[in-house]
Amino acid sequence: MDETKTNTMTQAPPIQEQRAPQASPPAAAAPEHAKSSRPLVKRILIILGVAILGFAIWELFFAAPRVPESIVVLSGRIEGDDSAVAPKTSGKILEVTVREGDTVTAG
Repeated sequence: MDETKTNTMTQAPPIQEQRAPQASPPAAAAPEHAKSSRPLVKRILIILGVAILGFAIWELFFAAPRVPESIVVLSGRIEGDDSAVAPKTSGKILEVTVREGDTVTAG
């Protein structure tokens, strides 16, 4: 009995039992197909809009400003030599009114 079951399962059904291919859908089904693609188009447009908005926000607030071509951007360290500062006249310091690091102007 097992052999006949296996044979019938593996064999193709007779020609009379094979189904004919289905006919194309009627013309009334076409609008339903168009309606089902509208949510997909809306989703794609929403995703595209969010991507454009995200890029614009990044460009305006987070992107580094562009440097003109005439400027070369480098990183490094500047070292200076000590210089002696001397007045043009001699005298005695009576009072120091500024501290180291203060900004001073002439006069």
